[in-house]
Amino acid sequence: MKNKLLKLSFIPVIALLFMSFVIQEDWFHYTSEKFGYEVDFPQKPLEQNTTLNTEIGPLEMNYSMVQETDLNADNMVYMVNYTVYPSDKISSDNKEMIDGFLRGAVDGAVRNVGGKLLTEKELSYKGYPGREITIDFQNGTAVIRMRVYLVNNVNYILQTISKAGKADNPNANKFMNSFELIEK
Repeated sequence: MKNKLLKLSFIPVIALLFMSFVIQEDWFHYTSEKFGYEVDFPQKPLEQNTTLNTEIGPLEMNYSMVQETDLNADNMVYMVNYTVYPSDKISSDNKEMIDGFLRGAVDGAVRNVGGKLLTEKELSYKGYPGREITIDFQNGTAVIRMRVYLVNNVNYILQTISKAGKADNPNANKFMNSFELIEK
């Protein structure tokens, strides 16, 4: 079961571009009624989805993403991923599996980008378990910052990609801190 959780709990990372420190003023407040969240992006995000066949059946991964084209932007990628797991397999109510699921998310993220885990801390969102991590990416030239939350049987991943040493920038914080669950 632990190996299955490791394989299932990471969502592939989007490609990287570079940026600097311009704080953007006018952001797009994105609301996904379908997926039950809202978050502020620097501009209107693209919505995409893909289905992966896994050991526990097909999983639909839904992305809302902005890939910056401005080379002076703080972050070149902002992304929210929403994946629903079968509730009998993955659930934040199942205290025994939570650590394994989140461990798998962290380890899978690092492994899938060939990176190195820089930081990891436990966090929660409205009582739901989570992790925040940073990953050295692209041989030390970039950092992936992720927040992973397990809300019932839904995995939310917020992610930014920035230049090395710049993961804790005002725009990344604005994006990460604006995430809210909404009532469906």
